[in-house]
Amino acid sequence: MPRAVHDLAENNTKVIAIGTDIPKKEQVDQAFAQISRDIGKPLDILILNEGLFSGVRPLGIETVDEWQAVFDVNVIGPYLVSTAFIAKAAPDSTIIDISTGVVHLDPFPGFSSYAATILVGSKIMQYVQQENPGLHVVELHHGQVRMTDMAAKATGPEIRSRACWRRCGLGCEKEARFLKGKFVWVNWDAEELKASAKEIESTRVLTLGLEGFNALT
Repeated sequence: MPRAVHDLAENNTKVIAIGTDIPKKEQVDQAFAQISRDIGKPLDILILNEGLFSGVRPLGIETVDEWQAVFDVNVIGPYLVSTAFIAKAAPDSTIIDISTGVVHLDPFPGFSSYAATILVGSKIMQYVQQENPGLHVVELHHGQVRMTDMAAKATGPEIRSRACWRRCGLGCEKEARFLKGKFVWVNWDAEELKASAKEIESTRVLTLGLEGFNALT
């Protein structure tokens, strides 16, 4: 974190670093209250990037305590952070939820707690969008972020992974409003997405749900 803060500060970016235990409501609320005071205006953008992966643990091997820790961060976390943000945010603000493709892909052995809890977090984001129609909520599969402890648990520290964060900017742009309530991957071509904007916006394309289900039948 100190290096990241230093790099941002060199670009004349104001950085406020606040240590927070994500599953604890009081700490989360205090953090957003401080950010709101320091900025002095309604908040515009939240990059919701909490997450915990306990490691590759087959069913029956992962302990209850490990499961609980993953649940607290990946389920309680997005609920507390998103609601605290909304309380201090502009009515047309943006939330980019850093999710994972694991929630909609076929099961990966050993990923049950991570996949299940992140999927719950995705459902929370759908409710955030539905109950706050003025917001712009986008879920983003981030790819494999290089040199993180979580990536090392899944791939081994000797494997270099790829960083794909620049796509967060696309989701925040006004021309990306067609992605409201949608789930996208960082490596998808931005121009191809824009070319399909009408279809994406008017149908359930790129929306998490039950394939083939029609609520009208």
